[in-house]
Amino acid sequence: MGNLITKEYQGMSFVFREDGYFNMTKAAQAFGKQLQHFWNSPDTTEYVRVLEETHQIPMRITAMGRNGGTWAHPKLAIRFAQWLDVRFAVWCDSIIEDILTKKADLTITKPQESATVAASQAGFGLDMADYAGDFLRQ
Repeated sequence: MGNLITKEYQGMSFVFREDGYFNMTKAAQAFGKQLQHFWNSPDTTEYVRVLEETHQIPMRITAMGRNGGTWAHPKLAIRFAQWLDVRFAVWCDSIIEDILTKKADLTITKPQESATVAASQAGFGLDMADYAGDFLRQ
């Protein structure tokens, strides 16, 4: 789980983890959108609540550091990609499926410092992930 996967779409780089989590922060920036607008949507709030209730895991992890930002569970990543751009969403669906089923040739790079991956490995949930960067530097 310590590997990050960078994929190119229309000249822009997008980052995934090998467990299918997707860097929402970098994707929103690439499309010139504010991530907070996605979170402020009542539909998003309800969708995330039901996903977390159904799967009993956090749908997003927020971390500081070099590869920090907000990372979405694959199920939430697909919904987020649809919010960004419908063609991007179709591409993103395929990438996530390929990552999870290990059917694609992937270029994997090890992050030098990934608070997101470290927080996940340390068992931090959604509430604690915000503090993971500080904790890991102690």
